Order: sequence, then structure tokens, then C-alpha cells
Amino acid sequence: MEGVPRIPMVSFPLRRSADTPAFKVKLQKVISAEYEERPETYSREIYELECLRASAVHPTCDLGGVATLKNYYSQLESLKARFSLEEGSPTTLSFSWHDVFTDQVHSWADIKFEIASVLYNIGALHSDLGAKDSRATTEDMKVIQQIQIQYYVCLDQFFN
Repeated sequence: MEGVPRIPMVSFPLRRSADTPAFKVKLQKVISAEYEERPETYSREIYELECLRASAVHPTCDLGGVATLKNYYSQLESLKARFSLEEGSPTTLSFSWHDVFTDQVHSWADIKFEIASVLYNIGALHSDLGAKDSRATTEDMKVIQQIQIQYYVCLDQFFN
């Protein structure tokens, strides 16, 4: 790999969450009101969602961290499809994240903000993994290429 120049790769910092949304309270209200079911039935699932979010806002800097973020992203998309958690809804959740560059806290009562923040972190983690790799062998270059493709797909999803 001596003939291939190693240009420094850009990585982006991860966003940090400023709070923990009250999934339990809001989702139990929605389950009771809209689906007329006992919300206690879903306590374990809501707890698992809260634990997944806790892991997703502090991901490990490896492919396991990417998998955690993608799993949380999938759960958010599922929640968005099943419950009315968007801006203006009486059962919406408020999400707060620090801006990466100014460190100001931004809050928004819309699940789309949480989804966008998680998508950003998936892309940022991919960029970080790509920047940290040695790129010394052909196999390393193939891995980096796959990571960068996933990064670009994530950015495309983020901006569209």
C-alpha cells in the first residue's frame, strides 16, 4: 500500500444528549388513551427502550456502538409509526441535545429531532471509525471504503 497516499480523513464529533425523556409516562398515557390497554403490560419494553437510549447517547467508538445507534434509530422509527409523538401532539416528548460546535442546548418536542440527532451520531461515528483506521493494507482499505459508504448513506438519509 506504499503507492497509495494516506490523506487525513475528516471525523465529526458526536452530539451529546442534555436530558432523558420521560418515555415511560408519555407512552403509558398513549397506550391507555389511544389503545385502551393496560400500560403496565408494556413496562418491560419501555424500560428496555430507556436502556437502549442510555446506551445510544453514549455509544462505544466501535462497530458495536454503530449497531446500538442503528438499533435505537429503528426503535424510534417504529415509535413514530405507532404513536403520535410529533410537534403539536399532546403526547409528544421533549428531546434536548448539545450543539456540536457551540455546545448550546437545543430542545424540541418532536421525535423527528431525536431521529435526526441519532442519524447524525451514526454518521459521526462512521466518520470517526474511518479516520482512526490505519489503512495500511488492502483489507483495511476495503473496510474503510465500506465504513465511508455507510457514512454517506447516513448523511443522505439525514439531509433528505
